[in-house]
Parts: sequence; C-alpha cells; structure tokens
Amino acid sequence: MLDRNLKSKIVLFKQNTEKKMAEEKEIKVTVEEQETEAGEEEATEHSPLNSKDGSAKSSKERLAKEKPKTLFDHIQNWLDLIQSNQLYRKTAIIIASFILAIVLLFLIIVIWVLVVRDPLLDPNYRYLAMIPKNNEPKNTIRFSSGELGSWRELTDQIDQFLSDYNSTRLFHPYRIRHIRMDCNDITITANYNRSCFFNADEAFSLCSKRDNYGYAEGSPCVFLKFNDILGWVPELPRNENQVYQLPPKLMRMYNSGVTGPFVDCEPNTAVDRENLGGNLKYAPANQDMPPRYFPYLNQQNYMSPFVAVKFDKPARNIYIGITCRLWAINLDAQIEGYYYKPSAVLPFHIYIE
Repeated sequence: MLDRNLKSKIVLFKQNTEKKMAEEKEIKVTVEEQETEAGEEEATEHSPLNSKDGSAKSSKERLAKEKPKTLFDHIQNWLDLIQSNQLYRKTAIIIASFILAIVLLFLIIVIWVLVVRDPLLDPNYRYLAMIPKNNEPKNTIRFSSGELGSWRELTDQIDQFLSDYNSTRLFHPYRIRHIRMDCNDITITANYNRSCFFNADEAFSLCSKRDNYGYAEGSPCVFLKFNDILGWVPELPRNENQVYQLPPKLMRMYNSGVTGPFVDCEPNTAVDRENLGGNLKYAPANQDMPPRYFPYLNQQNYMSPFVAVKFDKPARNIYIGITCRLWAINLDAQIEGYYYKPSAVLPFHIYIE
C-alpha cells in the first residue's frame, strides 16, 4: 500500500516538474521573441528609411544620382584617372607643357606688339620708303665702292624700282579709265580711275644707271618714294604761320611757287655734316611731290612720286647718320585704316668701305 502511494507521488512529482520546466521553457521563448521584436522595432524606428531626416537624406542621394554630371565632375573624373594611371599621367604632362608653351608664346607676341615694338621702326607706318632697302641693322646701307665692290645688290633694287618709270609714257587727253595721264599741263589730279604719269627724267640725269647710281664711285643715290598711304591727301600751307613751319630753304621754294609737299634730308649731328663733305643734291631740284599724285587709292598703274637724293663722296669707313622727312601740314592726322599715325621721319645710316 505504501509502495503504491510512493510511486504515485513520484509520478505526480515528475509530471509537475516536467510541466514547470515546459512552462519555464515556453516563458523563456516568449521573452526572447518579445526582445527580438522590440529590437527590430527600435532598429526600424532609427532607420534612415523610416525617419524624416533619413527620408530627406535618401531623397538627396537619389537626386544626386539622377542629377547630370557637371564639367567639374568630368574634370574630377579625369584627374582621378590621371592619378591612377601612369601612362595617362605622362600624357597629361606633355599636353599641359605644350599648352603652356603656346600661351607663353602668345603673351610674348602680345607684349611685343603692344609694348616693345616702336611703330616708327615699322616701314609700313612711314610716309616715305627708301630704295635701296637697308642691308644692316639700324636702317643702315653699307657697301664697298669700286668696280669689285659690294654695291650690285643695292643697284639691282634700284633697277627694279625704276623699271616702271622707264616705261613708255601712257596718257590720253581724255579721261579714260585705268590709264596714266600726263598731269603736267592740265589741272587734274589722281582719282579712282586714273593715275598721273610721274616724269623721272630729272632723277635719271642726276642718278643714272650708266654710272651705277653713284655706288661704284662712292657717291650713292637713294630714292625716297611716297609709301602709298591709302587715302592720304597732303594739306598745303594756307597762311604765314604754317609757311614759317618749313625749313628756310623750303620756305623760299614755297614762296617761289612750289607747292610741296617737300622732302628734305639733314645730317643728324655736326660730325655727320662734316663727314657728308658737302650739300646733298636732289632730283627734282625743288624737292617736292606735287599734289596731283595724291591720293593713292590703289589705282591700276599708280606711280608713286619720289625724290632722288645724291651723296657726293661722303667720308669712308664711318657711319653717317641722316634723317629725311616729308613736310606737309596734316602729317599728324589719324588716317582711316591705320592703327598708328604714319611717321613723316625716316632716319638711316650710310657706311661706305
């Protein structure tokens, strides 16, 4: 009887124990599930996807991804690529060096044109042009005289220049288009359709090809021609004050009826005057370029007026400085189509060996 009761108690105890263990296990699982759910809810609440700030940030990121790339972005991408690749890096250095060299060259040219270059040294900005051209720096004509001298290149330039003036005189008593007219005896001037024939006989008598224009004997001639300044018309003196601006010898010529504009040359210093050895000779003798040869309008068969200047046996083996200039009233006027005002002054040197 006792054994049966004891067994019943033992069985009951085991059942209770197993039941409690099952309940505790169930409670533990429930607690763990609750803790897991609570953690997931907390994480969800703090997630940027479910918060207002997070939603804004996510929107910005999406907009940034959707926004087209700017030039800066492309540059940044290229820089990143150059930094990560050695070949690209070397290529970039070469290209950058080339671009830098081009920029520096451009700056040098701009500085030289705007600052360094003197427009008076540019023959295109002078009223007068000299033939022959200088063959040494500082506008110097240098040669050796004598039959075997080094003057032939200079006289060849003069031959070429005078070839047009040696041609047959082309003129017509009527005003026919595109011809040279004999303007000596009629009161007409050059215009778009005609140019006046320039009679160079007096110059040929002073400086002839037969004596090599004086270069062989050391008495060279230079020819000072109007430099074809487009549209310029010389303004002549209209009153005594303007006449008094001329040098005395040109004033005398003007008072005698020669209108000008005039060409005149003077040595730079007293030493240069002494080395010249005597007065300069001119052809035409009145040193003028008559107004009938102006304006130059790019006419066909235009003949630029000129004045020949002869140096009569100047000193040898020394630089002689001379300045020639054109004399007119309106030489300081700004001429349309010219950035600088042309200079009326033409300085040069002669050196005879």
